[in-house]
Amino acid sequence: AEVDECNAKAGDDGVFELVIPYEGACGEPLNATIDDGSVELHYTVILQYDDLLVTVEDQVFDIKCLQAPSGESKNLDDKLTSDLETSETKRYEVKTELVPISLTITLEDGSPIAGPIAIGSIIKLTFKLDGGAVDSTLKLVMLEATNGREGEEAQSILLVEEGCIYPEAGPKGKGVIERMEKVDDVTVDVYIKVFKFSRGNTIDFISDAASCASMDGACNATVCDNSDFTG
Repeated sequence: AEVDECNAKAGDDGVFELVIPYEGACGEPLNATIDDGSVELHYTVILQYDDLLVTVEDQVFDIKCLQAPSGESKNLDDKLTSDLETSETKRYEVKTELVPISLTITLEDGSPIAGPIAIGSIIKLTFKLDGGAVDSTLKLVMLEATNGREGEEAQSILLVEEGCIYPEAGPKGKGVIERMEKVDDVTVDVYIKVFKFSRGNTIDFISDAASCASMDGACNATVCDNSDFTG
């Protein structure tokens, strides 16, 4: 098995060994002192099926260990406490300087996001051309999600390329995008199944949208290789 600090990849036999330091980059464990001086440690371990993304398909384990006063430790019952359908991510903060194109992020039904969002829930990104000239049209050219970090900590996934759902992100790939719909000439909706990157809880969306006259060749209809979206 391939081992890295705080992470381990299973070998060909499907077995992996994860060594978690008591203090270090993996964070401090939750602990409680028992009457006899023993310390009960709690670690959260995610069984992640994709190197890059944490999705609703993954599993979360609460690993418990009892450290006796002598320094010896023994495992308590390892219990699968929850899956990511009940886990929560931080609320998305919408920051946009798109003029005259606006971006609004809501729940799937269009209602406002009022609190934490569960991984696996559907959110809707609405791109709208506001106050454009007569006969103007909107085309979402590119959409990318990143974890907002730099250097070796940076992670990203391309969601839309050249007006089409990027195959790796679509329903037949990682399943990040549920669908994309052209509501009208000035509005495009992108439905995303909430996920997080393996590093950090922040997701930044970077987009490239074109505003042009309806007859302009740059906004001609794009025929996508898949049936998820043609616009």
